[in-house]
Amino acid sequence: SFGKEASRSPDRVLSLLTGADHIIYAADPGDGDAYSFSVLMKEVNGLDVETTSFPTCLIYSMWPSAIMEAFAHPGSTADAEFVALRRYGEARKFFEYNYNLNAQVLFAPALRQAGIEERSQGLSSISALSRWSLQLLYAYRRSDIPMGLVHAYRLLQAWPGTGKYPVRAMASPVSTSTIVENLHRIGLIENDGITPLGRTILDQLHPGCEDADLPARLDAWCREWPTSREPMTRYLKTYFGRQKRFAAKL
Repeated sequence: SFGKEASRSPDRVLSLLTGADHIIYAADPGDGDAYSFSVLMKEVNGLDVETTSFPTCLIYSMWPSAIMEAFAHPGSTADAEFVALRRYGEARKFFEYNYNLNAQVLFAPALRQAGIEERSQGLSSISALSRWSLQLLYAYRRSDIPMGLVHAYRLLQAWPGTGKYPVRAMASPVSTSTIVENLHRIGLIENDGITPLGRTILDQLHPGCEDADLPARLDAWCREWPTSREPMTRYLKTYFGRQKRFAAKL
């Protein structure tokens, strides 16, 4: 109802979705929301957006006029733009799930050998070796980042990679803050650069774990999904297979 904040309890959300007269997808054109909406409709309402269309309002700006325009001229989940967003998000989730699953198993020993507990400073230490956190740590070791944590934030928003691909944002502004803060809280970076502990962690990893062009690769795979499933899977197997063999020799 107007004037009251809607309850965010799972039961309340389920009740709203199953009892709604109309369901509209309204969000910015992010790379994950469209897929999440598709999963939600399938799990809660048993509806497949590939065969059941819903109205969509893609909001490109938070200006009131832009929001009004989006609702005045809605699209559909059958539109090519939404389909592309949904597939992009699905591909990204596939990569993230498989990367994180393997990292939990194959990177955890490196953290333990460096003396870092499973949980450090109130957060999971494995977060320091997430796909973007790890590449940022390598950038610190290459001395790509001037003194001052603010430069790490800027680099993540304008990631150059090796120069082979166009400069791009590696993560959203919110994720950027989390990535930098986690590395700092666990003790892998300081204001003046990578710490000895950070270097120790990287020494425990196969050199092939450094891939400054991974953001560009992932973006290309997501745009080509689902035909990119095989090369993405092959990359993940090679990436973590190297680490498994490398760790066995330490």
